[in-house]
Parts: sequence; structure tokens; C-alpha cells
Amino acid sequence: MNRAYDILRSGAWLTPERIRLVAVAILCVVAASIVFMLVTAHGLVDMQGRPLGTDFSSFYSAGTYVLEGTAQAPYDLARQHAREQAIFGAATPFYSWFYPPFFLFITAALALLPYGAAFVTRQVVTLVLYLNPRDCSFSPPAARRSG
Repeated sequence: MNRAYDILRSGAWLTPERIRLVAVAILCVVAASIVFMLVTAHGLVDMQGRPLGTDFSSFYSAGTYVLEGTAQAPYDLARQHAREQAIFGAATPFYSWFYPPFFLFITAALALLPYGAAFVTRQVVTLVLYLNPRDCSFSPPAARRSG
């Protein structure tokens, strides 16, 4: 057991080739999962009756209220659920909206797009921020460049 621990702890087994192999394998599994989800979807709803992007449906629904000029509506949980059901179907479960009001600026911008495009936009922006965390850190700009 100690030998296995020492091998794992040394990190010698973690080569660039293995990292790439695992990353490519994960990417393939995610891509296959997305294709499966899209092929089995019925409009904006997956095969289990949930909106594609599940919790994003609440963001998008809240944004549609802002575009109508009723930014307070997402905080009325019954109205928010009704909007989610109006967009995704009567069987849609409630995906809560408990975000601060300034977040409605982002949701309104996304709601200007069709749902699918808004969801992809959010996913891509989130991925870019995730992959390059130095650009969105709270350290001073000079510290980010030197690190």
C-alpha cells in the first residue's frame, strides 16, 4: 500500500500525454452526452420532461420579465413558476429565482436571444471564464500579469 501511495504522491505517473488522453476522453463523453440529450429532446424539454439546461430556465424566464418591464416578477415565486411553465410546458418543475436584482441585467441580455442561443452563450462565456481564471481574479492588474 505504501508503494502505491508513494507512486501517486510523486506525480511521476502524471505525464502530459496522460493528461491529454484524459482530457480528450472527458471531452468525448461530454460531447456524446450533449448529442444524446439533443437527439432525445422534445423541443426545449429533455426526455425526462425537464427544460434543457434545467436551472438556466429560471434565468431565461426571469430575463423575459425584465424585457416586459416587470423586473419584480421573478421574485413572486408563483409568477416565476408560471412563466417557466409557459415557456417549457405545464409539467415543468419550479426552478427557483433567488438572485440579487443586479443579476437581472445579465438575464435580460440573454433573454434577447432565442432560448437555445442564450443557453449556448451562457455556457461558452462560463467556459471561457473557467478556463482563464487569471483574467477574472480580484488581484491588481500588475499582479495578474507577473504571475
